[in-house]
Amino acid sequence: MTDTKAADDQKAIVEHFQKLRDEQASVVSEISRVEEEIREFDRVLKLLNELDGDRTCHHLVSDSLVEMKVKEIVPFLTNNHNMLSQLKDSLNENLVVKGKELNAHKEKHNIRFITEKEAMAMRQQQLDVQGKK
Repeated sequence: MTDTKAADDQKAIVEHFQKLRDEQASVVSEISRVEEEIREFDRVLKLLNELDGDRTCHHLVSDSLVEMKVKEIVPFLTNNHNMLSQLKDSLNENLVVKGKELNAHKEKHNIRFITEKEAMAMRQQQLDVQGKK
């Protein structure tokens, strides 16, 4: 009974650890996506700032292409760029928090990663024990 409970506890600890790692990976993925959008905004703003403010441009809003003047769209895009930068900063803070949470869980439950060499030695040891039975 206690072996089953201990095994269930270990399984729960490992599952929670994996969940934390998945959450951390999700945050990293979101940061990458936001960084790519920021780079895209940078490229567009750089090009638009070189153009005459009265020049016509088109902006895709949902499924509609909207005609605007460059001087009208630049502030809008700059605001979006700034909001994305703030989002990226927030996600980076969230990543740090997730990392600390992950490390605390890892230390609390004495979780460590084994090297491939250690895994091979453990497998060999198990085979040796099974072979002696």
